[in-house]
Amino acid sequence: MTNLPDISSCPGLYIHIPFCRTKCVYCDFVSSPEFDSDIIARYIRAIGYETGKKASSWKEFDTIYIGGGTPSLLEARDISKIFSLLHQRFEIMKNCEITLEANPGDITNEKISVWKNLGITRISLGVQSLNDEVLTFLKRRHSARQAISAFDQLTEAGFSVAMDLIFGYPEHTVDAWKSTLLQVIKLKPNHLSCYQLTIESGTPLAAMVQHKKTHPICQDVEADLFKTSQKTLQDHGYDHYEISNFAADSSHYSRHNTKYWFRVPYLGIGVAAHSFNGNTRWSNYKNVDEYCKQQESSGNSVDFSEEISEQNALVEQIFLGLRTRWGIARNLLPDTARRSVEYKNFVDSGWLLESEDRIWLTPAGFCVADYLARELIAMSLSF
Repeated sequence: MTNLPDISSCPGLYIHIPFCRTKCVYCDFVSSPEFDSDIIARYIRAIGYETGKKASSWKEFDTIYIGGGTPSLLEARDISKIFSLLHQRFEIMKNCEITLEANPGDITNEKISVWKNLGITRISLGVQSLNDEVLTFLKRRHSARQAISAFDQLTEAGFSVAMDLIFGYPEHTVDAWKSTLLQVIKLKPNHLSCYQLTIESGTPLAAMVQHKKTHPICQDVEADLFKTSQKTLQDHGYDHYEISNFAADSSHYSRHNTKYWFRVPYLGIGVAAHSFNGNTRWSNYKNVDEYCKQQESSGNSVDFSEEISEQNALVEQIFLGLRTRWGIARNLLPDTARRSVEYKNFVDSGWLLESEDRIWLTPAGFCVADYLARELIAMSLSF
């Protein structure tokens, strides 16, 4: 465990772009391939209404994350309109980290130029795999060659490039995953997110599993794949700073996502976007048409809201904190809990480490992070 990261208390801003050219087989995010220029124009107007409404209570941001969906499919005029709205409504800090999620198939010199001129500093590139057969299975619309070409173009243009990869798809093996990681490492990305594939109900992948057209891998293989990510990337100098995230060095941590893990306030704009002001969480309607209607009629598209109780805040601090290399404040667990047999067993098992003021997970502990979080939360609430 190292010193805590230098996290600004300035809020982060998230903008959701729900449009995709195709729907990936595993995706359960709020996104749709059914759109045209009129729908996009209407959606951007709705974003304008929402940002106008929020401008009185949210003043400035030092991180912006444009996610989806596939934000990179937006034409220059559309992404420029969104940025114009943001600059009209809010103060964007000079050192702002601005991330755009991108599909490798969308990368062109024209878009790169536009993104640079808009001040975008970081591209989250949805590579997922460098195996064309796997990309076809996942219903990705780019090839491995396109992914490498896109990475090279973006890097040459001066962006900090974060690469997203998926492991744990049906029939995935440790050897194949290590081969992918070694290919990626040669490209020298600043940041890697390695996400374990989960089979979400309602997705095409879930239907394929239900009808025996494919079979998920077993938990032991999942664990081995995760350990392979840890060892391979750390052996090549990457800092495993959050369960799914690795950075070349601390300057390439995702500042925006770190706000989520440390419960810094953030504002979400757009369909299905979530927000948190320190005391309350809320989220917008998940349907594009409904979101737009609500913004057009009342300027309020909130579909769900809850006040965060003191107990729930404690639960969040433990669950989110244990996902990171910095862990949690030791005083979140009462002395009686830390003296318990269960807690001592976690330490003796090599899963937990502690200092005078922090408790954090070891690499082995990361493999059972959800279990440990549940147990420590139960201890904290019981004593």
